[in-house]
Amino acid sequence: MGVKFKINSTVGPILTLDKLLEDGYDSIFIGTGVWNPRRLDIKGESLGHVHYAIDYLRSPKNYDLGNKVVVIGAGNVAMDAARSAKHYGSKDVFVAYRRDFDNMTATKAEINDAIEEGVNFMTYKSPIKIVNEGIILADTEKLVAEDGTTSLVTVEGSEKLFECDSILVAVSQVPRNTIVSNNKGLDVNNRGLIMTDTSGHTTRDGVFACGDVTHGAKTVIEAVVAAKIVAQSIDEYLK
Repeated sequence: MGVKFKINSTVGPILTLDKLLEDGYDSIFIGTGVWNPRRLDIKGESLGHVHYAIDYLRSPKNYDLGNKVVVIGAGNVAMDAARSAKHYGSKDVFVAYRRDFDNMTATKAEINDAIEEGVNFMTYKSPIKIVNEGIILADTEKLVAEDGTTSLVTVEGSEKLFECDSILVAVSQVPRNTIVSNNKGLDVNNRGLIMTDTSGHTTRDGVFACGDVTHGAKTVIEAVVAAKIVAQSIDEYLK
């Protein structure tokens, strides 16, 4: 179809959006996804037995997680990490989540497959601190106010050490800001996601985006659907 691939080229600090437009490109599409893990921001997260699931999933065969693994989070990445840990030899794999099954962002199919493959689930558990022996978890509970709104609180005095060999952190991902931080005119929201209108047009003229980099970590299907809409928008823009 005449598509040209330019490999080993990072768009951002050196090869900027300005340079691309200056060299004759009439529109630019950004579909870089979300590849930086979100931190738990608790003490002990930098210890040697703690890994980010998005990194682990790139090459799970290179990790020695031990027999007992705890995955923090309940999205599709968390399910993939838990199932992979089980597949690659960890005997006891646990998913710890601060809410219940109904609130998990992973698809029901992923959750059911994880259960069938022997992954254990610990609901209403919140990570407090990571130590060499494992992770300290606290109980959480859901409170319902008079107006029907709900809130989640940590049960005081419920902290308890859960011994394990490794911890996989899977509490969502955020975009790398290589393009945004080195190019003017691209607005992002408080999560670092590129802001677009319904047609995928960013706040910079001629620059479009969609997929996880605009709506956060979701499914391939949602990204494909969005891409079809944006492709049409780009075509109309060029015309």
